Amino acid sequence: MKKFSVERYEKLMDNLVEGILITDEKGVVVKANLGVEKIFDTKGKLFINKPLQELIGRQVFDIIWKKAININEEKGTSQEAVITRLSGEKRDVLINSFACIDPNGKPEVIFVIIKDITTRKRLEKDLMKTRKKSEELNRLKNAFLANMSHEIRTPLNAILGFADLLDDDKLINSEQSSLIKIIKTSGYSLLQIINNMVDLSRLEAGELILKISDIDLHNLVTDLYEEFKDEANKKELRLILNKNIKYKNLIIKSDYKRLKHIISNLLSNAIKFTSSGNIIFGYTLSDDEVDIYVKDTGIGIAPEFQEVIFDSFRQIDISLSRHFEGAGLGLSLSRKLVKLLGGRIELKSTVGVGSSFSVCLPYAMGKKHMAHLNGLKSDSGMTLPKNLNILIVEDTYSNYLYMERLFARHNIQVLLWAKDGKEAIMILKDNPEIDLILMDLNMPIMDGFTATKEIRKFDKTVKIIAVTAYTLRTEEEDALKAGCNAYLSKPVLESALLEKVNRVFD
Repeated sequence: MKKFSVERYEKLMDNLVEGILITDEKGVVVKANLGVEKIFDTKGKLFINKPLQELIGRQVFDIIWKKAININEEKGTSQEAVITRLSGEKRDVLINSFACIDPNGKPEVIFVIIKDITTRKRLEKDLMKTRKKSEELNRLKNAFLANMSHEIRTPLNAILGFADLLDDDKLINSEQSSLIKIIKTSGYSLLQIINNMVDLSRLEAGELILKISDIDLHNLVTDLYEEFKDEANKKELRLILNKNIKYKNLIIKSDYKRLKHIISNLLSNAIKFTSSGNIIFGYTLSDDEVDIYVKDTGIGIAPEFQEVIFDSFRQIDISLSRHFEGAGLGLSLSRKLVKLLGGRIELKSTVGVGSSFSVCLPYAMGKKHMAHLNGLKSDSGMTLPKNLNILIVEDTYSNYLYMERLFARHNIQVLLWAKDGKEAIMILKDNPEIDLILMDLNMPIMDGFTATKEIRKFDKTVKIIAVTAYTLRTEEEDALKAGCNAYLSKPVLESALLEKVNRVFD
């Protein structure tokens, strides 16, 4: 085997961008190419006959030298390092090394290849800073939405609650009833905007958790018809529910709350953008897919806008003089929710003729009917268990007063009120006959989560229903883990509260 010749590779080395140093078996530099001069910003000849460790530092030298002399030239080794130019400037480099082995298996020369990665490292640091800043902004956005949701829902709970009580009062006249309905309609519109913003934020953060259960699809669309028929009648529109007798008892598996939200958004839009004619909705079933459709005779959507309308905060008309209200969240959120459910939304529309939206979901057959969740219309025949002793834990007086009045309508006198979790624990210990606690989760001094955990240490039987205005995180799961029996989000509707109370005592 011929002895290795440095001169043989000299021209090749000088044409490479990387810096190349060749050392003898003792680590002394015997050759440096032009690339080394550029990296170290000096003449390469200055490195000749100098120990390599003086150029790259003792620590890095020990690492690459030890690895290089113990492995063959096909494998080599690499190590990131920081070098110092003669001017004092620091540069990030990637150092690769491998040994040429003589016939006796000993290193004859060591090749050291140095690549300047300063620009790359700076970009990586900039990207890391940008990522951290983005994550922090997203965290702040979520915290802001959670706080705003709580701050708005808390007064809304009292506004909508008392409006419901007044609307059911037989002593008010027709004009007063009409004004109360305006308050309720405006309040629920605000609540819908809040819900959409919170859900959209959850989706973008990957925090939205689906609750898959059996859904009686016929009952769902029938409930929606009852909810929207008055709204359609006000505009003199015909709301038509196509009751498919063939699939009357169809049970599917999906998330009830999200699916209802999706169809509600489509019905609300159909009524909003239709000035005359009718709105038809219903569902059909194929072999492996459920198609829930909403068709209208409204203004229609031009082809160039049929994709844009699914973008967040985007609307066809964004001028100050636009004819239709809305935040531009409904369709964007609906598409994201449908995708999360494993389906898709299809749109067919002609300007001046109308639009047809179809929610296509994979068909998974359910086995049982689902009990209705929050938000169903009030059932005048629903009653509460008799002789209940109730403790309301709520730091806002107006919300306590609403609960107190609501229970009074059902001949239940609420005499116990705590303004924080610590006070609730003291009251329960002094009044062990308490049957039910309505526990607000966000309170000063001691929050509802902590209070529930403490209560469960000495009372395993009292029923606790969590009540909260926060909706951004997984409060329901956390509340149930803490020991609550059920969960309600504000604003609390009378029907939802009655249903929850009856469920925990069932």
